[in-house]
Amino acid sequence: MNRSAKFRKSRAVAAAPAVAVLALAATGCVSVFPSTSAIPMFAVPDPPPPVVADGGRSAPTGIEGAALEEAIVIGRVRVAPGASGRALRAEDVASGRLAFYSGGDLACAPEALVARRLRKAAVAMYPGAVVCDSSVAPRGVRATVFECWIEDFRLERDGDAWRFRTSGVVYRTAGASGSAGAGVASGSPAIVSSPFEAVVPVEAIGSGQPSPTAVAAAISRALGAIVPQ
Repeated sequence: MNRSAKFRKSRAVAAAPAVAVLALAATGCVSVFPSTSAIPMFAVPDPPPPVVADGGRSAPTGIEGAALEEAIVIGRVRVAPGASGRALRAEDVASGRLAFYSGGDLACAPEALVARRLRKAAVAMYPGAVVCDSSVAPRGVRATVFECWIEDFRLERDGDAWRFRTSGVVYRTAGASGSAGAGVASGSPAIVSSPFEAVVPVEAIGSGQPSPTAVAAAISRALGAIVPQ
């Protein structure tokens, strides 16, 4: 046998175990690479925009004359450590024990959901005003800045009943000027705080946990309690 023939034979022998491993992997008998399972995520639909009693939309009480030369700025949304992250916490009311909802994670973190709610609600409540995030806020215009603190953002289980709870405070700083995005004020702007709390039942079948669809619907309803006013 010449040298080239011996070389081909040695390569074939060396390749045989690899071929066998690949074949077994294809049948599910061998895992060559560690398996990873993606955590399912679910989106929360936007709640309807806030409306006034007469069915129309208007600027909230306390702010007058929102005009084109003014800006409504959505500033920082901060979250308490026990409410942060896209993994939704669930508390058993009877025992006080905390766990994570196993149906999936939020597609957006709580602070992103609340910021989006504030922004879209402000668009409806301040017709004619420029509404923007602090990162792109115009300079040199009078601005009203909304910020938010989220204290609670979790599921609760009480026996076989489930509910979603959120609470916190919306802060309004009026009369800021110069760099609207930073909330830099000339003088001392007025800061008004508006606490909010929402507890919404979550539909569940029997003693099982609610579906992601039911959880998302309850969160959406709860977000409706957060209004820039």
